[in-house]
Amino acid sequence: MGLGYSPSDIDRIIEERRSAAAKFQDQKLILKECRRPTAEEQDKCSDRTVIKRGETADYIMARLKRDHPDIAQDLADGKYPSYRAAAIAAGIIKTPSVLDQVTKLMPLDAPPEINDHHPEKS
Repeated sequence: MGLGYSPSDIDRIIEERRSAAAKFQDQKLILKECRRPTAEEQDKCSDRTVIKRGETADYIMARLKRDHPDIAQDLADGKYPSYRAAAIAAGIIKTPSVLDQVTKLMPLDAPPEINDHHPEKS
């Protein structure tokens, strides 16, 4: 009689502890090795995991059919070389102006007479 327990209670406690330890060992086997991916594994992966909502050809075509059926028909007839070109013509995709592109490339610490138009400075 160990510590006030009957022999059957002690056997049950020992069995519970063994089964809990066995479960823990099984879980350790399930866990994968934690490491950085190799260069080969990294080359197979894309850094881009999320596609923004207006970037797929299916989405652009659905928008064209819904909002600009005439341009959608022109695209089907081959008057536009791509979905993107048709979406630009319809105004779905906005292309930055030359001024927007240049000011985006300017450093923030450019001289004041040049930097007045910088989009991040306002």
